[in-house]
Parts: sequence; structure tokens; C-alpha cells
Amino acid sequence: MNVIPNFIKRLKTSNFKLIETHIDYVLVGPKFTYKIKKNVKFDFVDYTSLAKRKHFCLEEIRLNRRYSSEIYLEVVPVKLSFDGKYAFGGKGKTIDYAVMMKTLPNERRLDILLAQNRVTPKMMEQIALAVLAFHSKAKTSRQIQAFGSWQHRIKVIDLNYYELDKFYKKIINKNIYCEGKSFLHNFVYEHKLIFKNRMQKGKIKDLHGDLHAGNIFYLNKPYIFDCIEFNQEFRYIDVAAEISFLLMELEFKGHKELAEVFLRTYLEQSKDWELLALLDFYKCHYAIVRAMVTAMEGKLGLTQKYLKLAGKYANPKPLLIAIGGMIGSGKSTLAKKIAAELGLSILQSDKIRKTLASIPFYSRPDKRALKELYSPDFTKRTYASLYDQAEKYLSANESVILDASFARIELRRPLISIAKKTKADFFFIESKAPEKVILKRLRIRQKEKRISDAGVSLYYSFKKQYQTPNELKKCANIINFTN
Repeated sequence: MNVIPNFIKRLKTSNFKLIETHIDYVLVGPKFTYKIKKNVKFDFVDYTSLAKRKHFCLEEIRLNRRYSSEIYLEVVPVKLSFDGKYAFGGKGKTIDYAVMMKTLPNERRLDILLAQNRVTPKMMEQIALAVLAFHSKAKTSRQIQAFGSWQHRIKVIDLNYYELDKFYKKIINKNIYCEGKSFLHNFVYEHKLIFKNRMQKGKIKDLHGDLHAGNIFYLNKPYIFDCIEFNQEFRYIDVAAEISFLLMELEFKGHKELAEVFLRTYLEQSKDWELLALLDFYKCHYAIVRAMVTAMEGKLGLTQKYLKLAGKYANPKPLLIAIGGMIGSGKSTLAKKIAAELGLSILQSDKIRKTLASIPFYSRPDKRALKELYSPDFTKRTYASLYDQAEKYLSANESVILDASFARIELRRPLISIAKKTKADFFFIESKAPEKVILKRLRIRQKEKRISDAGVSLYYSFKKQYQTPNELKKCANIINFTN
């Protein structure tokens, strides 16, 4: 840290608590908080003139009002009066500027609540919904979309490591340090298409840019604050990047279950399945960012921990995505959509069932053959083959989507053991639809050539024996999807 300027010391009366970061002085009072920008310059920020500091104070107010308009009040000048006293506002010479905010109870900051184990799943759901609400209306443009290109991602990676390289000799685990950089570069070059797709879908927006637990208050509802105002490149990011930062921080602090609640809620509402392919990449990236920031702050112990976490993300687990639910609820349509977005293979129980029976996919078995095909014994054979093939994919570190009804507990139980055995990240999506919609689909299906033989006659018996996947809650991310 730099030597604290005299005017900051003079402003810090008994009413204020001083918090110092590598780029700001924050004076926290009982009613109001004042944030003053340091006279510093790094590769990513330049506060070296009074005019620049004023500009970025105004930007901080404008941008953060998008999230929490009631917290961010105004920009006030820091004055030196004729009798040598310093004050916020009033008469005298303007020597600097400050962002004036309402002071919220520090004990309600999310990182503090997490440390006290006082964050509930319901709170995490509300935070996810608040983030998604902002993402849904956040600004985008052709200029902003350009920051999602694979070329820009390489530029950002190299810039972060340029800063971190200054501390290289003080970093103990060189292997993890290099492993993270190698993974990030290789991922970008191997997934250029997905970065292009995200740009075309408008997923690169003007967002927060620094969404971690220390920048969220929870006081009856979430208050998000302190977005990055000094460098638009850090805000012009993919929505997947934004949520990955918070997910990484939650996992870093030992709250993986709350990270799962956040992700599950965000996915259920956004239907942005493609972001699953990017999570490990962006979590690794932001672990490196936090390593860089903590190194600049002289907190090399934390730097080591963030680098270790980055190393974990640099060795991603395969995804096991099982899509189940009532017949006619849209499972196969959803499976195809997710598979297309993530570039994954689908293992479909209907195809496996007919393959085992040596029946052409689009043929219509008679009633006798149909009864045999969907008998308990043949269903067991079908699922045994489904799981055998799934395990082969996952053991080879390849992600896979399973499309089946998974109607009963005994048919789902092997999912748990396979996910554990292969160390896969396990998502179970329960597809749902209103009964009248399902029955309409099944009537149409009977008139078309479909792989599935399930019709109206099977629906009611299927409904009686269907069991909701509540037993998976402790071992999977369960996502409800209504078609």
C-alpha cells in the first residue's frame, strides 16, 4: 500500500473507519460512506489526474445505480477550507472527489455472512434472480460484443499474467501457476466457435465486472455494489463470466452447495445451457484475477490459495447431464437443444431400447411387441446399456447427455454411483409440462414417425408409477424445466 495522504488522515475522524484497497480509500461512517480514488496508475486503471478521478467517480455513480440506485447518492468534492480544514463539500479549494453512498450494515455483507454460515439457499436464490434480472436488461451493442471474441480473451489472459509475472519469484507452486495459463490459452484456441456463438447470441453485455461475495449486501433483499467503472473492458463480458466469478468465490470460501443453488436458479430461469461449457474456463480465469489482485495487495498467502484453485479448474471434470421426466414433457427436444449448444453426444433410451430389440427406430411395434418392449425386464436391460455407455464416455473424460424418463428411484440409482466413480459434475434436469400439453403432444406423436412409442394409452399408467427425483438432491444439481 502507498503512504496514506495527509488529507485522508485528516478526514478520518472518530466517525469514520478507513478501508484501503490497491486503488481506493474508503471512509465508512455511520450514515454515509465516501470512496476516494487513489492517485495511481496500473496497466488497467489510470487515476493520475484530478479530472480523471472526477470522471470515474461520476461513472461509478452512473453504473452502480443500475443495480442499487438507493445506495449511490452523488459525487461530492473534497474541500480544503481557508482555515486548513478538510471536508466533504462546503467552501474552499477542491483537492479531490468522492463517491457518496449510504452506509449499509457491514455485518450484512455476503462474504461476512458466509464466514458465519448465515447464508441460506433462499437468500442465494434471490441473489441469482437479482443478477439475472440485471443481465436480462443490461446494455449490449456491436462494440460490446467484440469484447467476447477469442482474440480478446487471449489478450485479457496475457494481461493478467503480465501483472502476476511481477510476483513470479515469490510464488511457490510454479507448476500450478503455469498450468492455469496453459489451460486458459488451450481452451480459447480449442473453443473459438463457442466464443463466436456467444457473441452472435448477444451474451456479451455491459455488466458488473467484479461480482464476488464482498460486493453484495443482503438486507431483506440483495444489494449489489462496487462494479468496475475504471475499465470498460472488465465490464464488457459474457454473462457466463460474470456468474463464474461469484461461483468461484463461493467455492473458494467452502460453500459449494450455495454455488450450486445459485447456478441451478440461474439456469432454470435463463435457460442458457451453453454457459455450462464455459464455467471451468471462467472460474479458472477469475481465480487468476484474484491471485493477481491479492498479490498486488501483498497477500501472498491468499495468492497461493487462488492459484491452487485455478489449478483445480484447469483440470475440469466431465459433465453428466441426465434429462428425465414424464413422457411427452419435451425431454428429447431439450436434450437436442443442450447437446447442440454444448457440442455433446446424446444417449437416448428410446434408441437403445429398439437397438436391443432389433427393431427399426421409426417402426410401430404391435401391442404384443410393445408390451414386451416396455416390460420391467426389458426396461432394466435398456437402462443397464444406457449406463454402461455413459460410464465409457465419462471415464474417457468426455461429457454426455442422457435422455430417458428415469421414472423410478431404482432406475436413477446408478446415476449416483457413475457420477461418483467418474468424478463427473452431475446435473439432473426434470422436464415438466402441463398435462393437457403432454396429452396433445402424445396424440400428435401417434400420427407421426417418432423413435418414441409412448402414446396416450401409456401416459396414465406411467403417471401412476412416476417418482419425483427428490433422492438426488444431495448429490446432483437438480434443475426444473417447464416446456
